[in-house]
Amino acid sequence: MAEVTLDDVRHVAVLARIAFTDEELERLTQELQNILKWVDKLQELDTEMVEPAGPMVGTDPERRGDRVQPSRPAETWRELASWCDEEGFKVPRVVE
Repeated sequence: MAEVTLDDVRHVAVLARIAFTDEELERLTQELQNILKWVDKLQELDTEMVEPAGPMVGTDPERRGDRVQPSRPAETWRELASWCDEEGFKVPRVVE
């Protein structure tokens, strides 16, 4: 079974930019560990005779075809942006 550590939860919280107290981090670590225990338990089930899940019987899901559609004019996107110039948009860094 994979082990979830306090450092793992703390690292994910930093990546998600979510602040937790030490008590919350410990509680979340335990909750995630319990979820993984249940996943491991599910892995023990014999599912060889179980049919794969699919669409509901008698339904045909509508699928959208791929097609080129016009975009909004560039001026519209520039008005919505917090910072841009003729070359592009500036966005917050999300990768460490």
